[in-house]
Formats: sequence, structure tokens, C-alpha cells
Amino acid sequence: MEILETLKAKFEKTAAEVAYYEELLRKTQEEVAIYQAELDDLKAKMERGDKLITGLSGEKARWETSLVSLDAEFDTLIGDSILASAFMSYCGPFPSEFRDELISIWMLKV
Repeated sequence: MEILETLKAKFEKTAAEVAYYEELLRKTQEEVAIYQAELDDLKAKMERGDKLITGLSGEKARWETSLVSLDAEFDTLIGDSILASAFMSYCGPFPSEFRDELISIWMLKV
């Protein structure tokens, strides 16, 4: 009987340890699931960020090209303004068909 009592005590101790480790395993699996969800979310954010950066790099090239064009147009801005105001002063009272014809003639001379 003593051996049986000793074995029962060992069994209960071992069963308690198993229950403790099962609970620890469950908690750890829950933490892993939380971390996995966070990892998936971060991966998705990184993919979106990469797409955004890739898209913006194309925009950078377009903006640089546009900047060169705008710099060239800025150099002629005063002359263009004078020409536009002269055109409106001279051709303003005429009908649009006549103004279009004048523009076509002027463009051939430029």
C-alpha cells in the first residue's frame, strides 16, 4: 500500500506538471498566433510601402522632367505675357474664327 500511495503521489505530481505545461503551451500558442497576425500585418504594410515607393520613383522622374520644362517656360514667361496681352488687345473685338486664322498665320511666321 505504501508503494501504491507513493506512486499515486508521483502520478498526481506528474499530472500537475503536465497540466502546467499544457497551460503554458496553450498560452505560448496564443502568443505565437498574435505575433503571426502582427507579422502578416507588417508584411502587408511593407508590400504596400514598396509599391508606393516604386510608384513615387516614377513620379520623381516625371517631376524632374516637368521641372526642366517649367524652367524653360519661366525664361520666356514675360515675352509670352506681352504677346498674349498684345494679341488680346489687337484681336479681342474680332470674332473667334478671325482670331483663329490670325493665330495660324502668326504661328507660321514663328
